[in-house]
Amino acid sequence: MNVVLIWGKGYEEAMVLATTLAKPYKAAILDGQRFGIEPRHKDWKTNAFELEKTRVTAPKGRNRKNQ
Repeated sequence: MNVVLIWGKGYEEAMVLATTLAKPYKAAILDGQRFGIEPRHKDWKTNAFELEKTRVTAPKGRNRKNQ
């Protein structure tokens, strides 16, 4: 287990990440990417497309709907 501390300019506190990655500095990069991925996933899943309400489970069916 590795612990990574990130304390950027202008931040009041450090961000603490625990990781099992062989190269711990990559945890900071991956965590930064997460802030772009999670909101998009939420939009795709519920806010914009409401995929749960379509009851379509096969990707082929989803693509057909968009054509």
